[in-house]
Amino acid sequence: MRYLADESGLGDEWEASGKTRRLRAPARPPLRPPLRQRRPAGPSGAGGATAAYAGGGGTAPQGQQVTAAAPPGDIAYPVTPGEEYGARWRSRRPPGLPARARQASARGAATPHVEQLARAQGLSESFVRTIVHLAFTESTARFGLPANNFDNRPPAARSGKDLVTAWGAFQFNRDAWRSLPDVTPDAFPWDASALEEIARPVARYAQLYRSVVAARGSARDAARGIRLWHITPTGFRQFLDRARRSGFAAAWQQVPADTRSWIDARLTQAGVVAKESGEQAEAPSPNVFINPRVDVDAQRALIAMSRSANPADRADAALLLTLLRARLLCGIYKEDQEVPAKLARLHGSNWWQTIRPGTNARLACDDWAARGQRHRGERECAGTLLIVRRQLSREQLVAVLRAAAARQRTGAGITRRCPPGA
Repeated sequence: MRYLADESGLGDEWEASGKTRRLRAPARPPLRPPLRQRRPAGPSGAGGATAAYAGGGGTAPQGQQVTAAAPPGDIAYPVTPGEEYGARWRSRRPPGLPARARQASARGAATPHVEQLARAQGLSESFVRTIVHLAFTESTARFGLPANNFDNRPPAARSGKDLVTAWGAFQFNRDAWRSLPDVTPDAFPWDASALEEIARPVARYAQLYRSVVAARGSARDAARGIRLWHITPTGFRQFLDRARRSGFAAAWQQVPADTRSWIDARLTQAGVVAKESGEQAEAPSPNVFINPRVDVDAQRALIAMSRSANPADRADAALLLTLLRARLLCGIYKEDQEVPAKLARLHGSNWWQTIRPGTNARLACDDWAARGQRHRGERECAGTLLIVRRQLSREQLVAVLRAAAARQRTGAGITRRCPPGA
């Protein structure tokens, strides 16, 4: 069984065949260097690498760890061997991407830096959550990630295919990058340092947020505006102009329905609440939390969180409900219930040994469902379970649910859908 997290947030652990290997959690690495340092003048900024060079071109020798020096003031980051250009391109440089371009970081490496930059803007918690979640959904918070369909070759070499230059943690393409302040008309996103790659977009998102708030929009209106701009800058300008004339509620209804639904689903996943002023939004019906894959006590804890005066608790309950409905979280069970007990027996263990001493919960891979992935050499989860101790108080159970929601927002939580029937 692969354990993804515990309530203490101490890291990840993978267990198989009686062997245990400790992995460093990507969500909270130390910031190297502090982001308050000056912006580097260098154009390409090679980051550090744990098993590959981030500066483009070379690959680390097999089995060795190599750290490439980052320019002064830039960010050093780890590169996953075999995924120097992401999960789609792996070690093959995408067509038209220059050799000078930095390689992609490990998954989640950009998260703490993006969060620190977002908080430095001095805006709301909704802004921070929106930006951190945006980086995760665009690139799984990877520095230097080329788009899955990246193609920067000349027109004749593309044979009619579209020019696709989206790159980096926020997947800015050539034209979007050149629209940013102080970017030259001939620049590409991969010419930036790792710090610039995220600092410039975050500054633009902060500008968008402030423009909505200045027009008397709420925190959620501003978060919607950021997501809308990321899809269509023209659509954002129309949204803001209409809002100034007739209010944000009416302006939002004029955005295409599919776009509205998609954006609101992303904001729910990020835990962006409707109101931040302390006024409590209408609580959902308790019936929405009834689920055969969720323990009754967990259902009651989720209902209590959804009715809490604390907006963060309401946001966490909404996020976990979204994960369950989207079949990203396959269930919340007590350690002695049937599903986790079967998993324990599958690994030659017992249910009372599932959760480590001193902790109250585990986010665990459903190895039974994941076995079909192994013939392809993958180690990803096919389904994720939240397993909790059987005798937790309501307060302890709420703390576990908060930790699970926080883990998801950092980009270090659940990414795979549950298998059919799970």
